[in-house]
Amino acid sequence: IMGNISFAIIAWFIMIFTSFIMYGSFMFTGKGLLFILNSFIFTLSAISISFLIGNIVKSKSAMAAASNVVSLGTSFISGVFVPQALIGENILKLASLTPTYWYVKSNNEIANMISLKLEDIAPIFLNMLVMVGFTLAITAVTLVIIKQKRMTA
Repeated sequence: IMGNISFAIIAWFIMIFTSFIMYGSFMFTGKGLLFILNSFIFTLSAISISFLIGNIVKSKSAMAAASNVVSLGTSFISGVFVPQALIGENILKLASLTPTYWYVKSNNEIANMISLKLEDIAPIFLNMLVMVGFTLAITAVTLVIIKQKRMTA
């Protein structure tokens, strides 16, 4: 777990550092800091999913295939490639079962924010809380799977 967390945080930091170079002072604004926080929480969700895949799948080629299917699949249905406004309601309901949906939703809400008032920020923090919930739930499931494997081994 610590290896996954360390690698992910280093990769996240490199991306954030790059955004400071590209966007400069915008990253120090309220919106910029919300984007940073949202990306960090999503990084934690991605770590939990990768940890789950790594403990379920043992073959390297199967792990690569599972990673691609999960990452691209959730990206397609969650609004990463196509705006959520253009995706059907049923697909969005399915997508809401993934942290990617909530990440994209938060990014859209941050981008469309006019002010940093509590009523504008509250839905964004709720979306982030949902991502934290996914992170905790997926990590708990993974730990149960690890324990079950140890007990049967």
